[in-house]
Amino acid sequence: MKSIIRTILLMALCMCSGVGIHADQQSNFYKTLTSKDYFTKMNKDEKIRVMVFTLTECIPCGKAKATIIPGLTKKYAANANVEVYTVDSDNDVAYNGKSLTNSFAYVSNSRPLFTVVYHNDVMFFHGGFSLKEISTLENEIDAAIKNIH
Repeated sequence: MKSIIRTILLMALCMCSGVGIHADQQSNFYKTLTSKDYFTKMNKDEKIRVMVFTLTECIPCGKAKATIIPGLTKKYAANANVEVYTVDSDNDVAYNGKSLTNSFAYVSNSRPLFTVVYHNDVMFFHGGFSLKEISTLENEIDAAIKNIH
């Protein structure tokens, strides 16, 4: 019951904020971010954003969406200064000539591409994903976030 209430609250929060929410086949949740949402609402605040750039037909991207992305979302849920999002590079539509993919994913052509963005700068990036590296990648992202504070 507690899980159902948490799910409903999370869905309501995302629907009100204009951020997409998705559930994969294993009922793991992750939020998507569009260029319009970022460049109109978020790019001037003090938050740290973990942005994971994915492609629709990318098998490692699907594995990341089912494992590490929901894990990172859960890990940083209590931290008001850190937000975790996926960005669908296939469908990232530019807003006022800017797109998230062109602005932050230029550092690598690998997908998924994990980035830590602060003040519109890429502070950390890691391209590619395998299930064997979840712990290491989580630690690297955590270290990058701690270095910002």
